[in-house]
Amino acid sequence: MKLQSFLKKTLWVATSAILLNPVVVLSQSAREFLTNSDVLKLIKAGIPEETIILSVQNSPANFDTSPEALIELRQQGVSQQIMNAMLAPKQSPDVTKVGTHQDSQGNAVSIALSSVKLIADEQEHIMKRRKPNVQITSGSRLLAPWVAPSKQKAVISGSRSNLRISDHSPTFEMSLPSDISPNDYIVLVKLDSKKDRREVQTGRAGGGGLKEFFGAGVRVKQGIREKTKVNLVYEELQSSSSVGLTTYRAKVNSPLAAGEYGLVYQDFFYDFGLDL
Repeated sequence: MKLQSFLKKTLWVATSAILLNPVVVLSQSAREFLTNSDVLKLIKAGIPEETIILSVQNSPANFDTSPEALIELRQQGVSQQIMNAMLAPKQSPDVTKVGTHQDSQGNAVSIALSSVKLIADEQEHIMKRRKPNVQITSGSRLLAPWVAPSKQKAVISGSRSNLRISDHSPTFEMSLPSDISPNDYIVLVKLDSKKDRREVQTGRAGGGGLKEFFGAGVRVKQGIREKTKVNLVYEELQSSSSVGLTTYRAKVNSPLAAGEYGLVYQDFFYDFGLDL
């Protein structure tokens, strides 16, 4: 019994850690100020550099950036890219960060998005972004996670979006940095509507039984399931070389069914509802 209890506890911790890794992209609502000490803890825990940079960029912070503190960070093994992110000013409220990519020198560069327009019913709507919570649930409280799979979900409050349309073939307009593809950063998903919330599964771990645990390890799947995604076709409207942005129009491949939807830019959901 002691061995079973130990294995069960160990797998719960491991499974939760694996599923919580993307939480810097879909942040929890309870947010504390990030400090130098937190950054060092993330590094010592083996969290990838890009993930730490995303956490720094998307969390309220109270960093000590005095010369002495920067020297201490360097001595503790903090990379130049992470320190640059700690020193960088926060984006203005009308800009949405969705991640980082690397320039020709290998430096992390933040990817910003302008406001998003929803065009439907012969009207233009400026969409409001929502910050989802992250929930991890298990199929059973009695079984270990390698038997009952754990699921990670992105959740936004309220069973219905305030933005309602009746057009089953809406279009969207947004501007992106000219050197990235919108297919890599934008996804439209159908949300599962509950009594007090809307949600979409973003990860899954376990469920393969003891053979999985003692064999190849706990099976982990991250990302939004294909069956909840809606295909979008992009049209380039205009490109501005002076600011390095390209404006795209996105259209759905086929008419949407009635329900709740979210246009996802990694860290944010732009939600709307389609009525019959």
